[in-house]
Amino acid sequence: MRLLVTVFAVLTVFGAPAPVEPLSSCECATDLVWHAEEGRPVFVGIVTRVEFLDELEDGGPEPRIIVDIDVIRSWGEEIPSRITLHTFYNQWECEGYQFEEGKAYLLFAYVNPAPHQRRAHPEWPPAATFGTRYCGVHPLEGAGPEIERLNRAFPGQS
Repeated sequence: MRLLVTVFAVLTVFGAPAPVEPLSSCECATDLVWHAEEGRPVFVGIVTRVEFLDELEDGGPEPRIIVDIDVIRSWGEEIPSRITLHTFYNQWECEGYQFEEGKAYLLFAYVNPAPHQRRAHPEWPPAATFGTRYCGVHPLEGAGPEIERLNRAFPGQS
């Protein structure tokens, strides 16, 4: 009984410990304005195709995917009206994203470094491929604040 009273007194004085939310290894802040200023494509686009190059299997490596995106709007340097990503269907690593056909996203892309190019297409490495990270992709319906920041940083761009 004395232990119970002591525990209650400690919790009353110091408060109960707050529950801890589990963190994803990919939770991060990505400054899209910085990426646009650095010359990386930052844009809103609609996914028109997601092609799986590997099977989606539990516990296996993340499947390689090719994603075609029709660009609706961009910030920073001029980019083509369509961008193709060679990336991964993100499940537990930080590369890639679980893109869905027909859905609009705000995202940045980067030229894949050589190891990623080989991993994305070991049998056919194109001259340059674009990738993205989980933290750099936002479904459009929740991207309003980021778009406002980009509009302030790049006034007059569409």
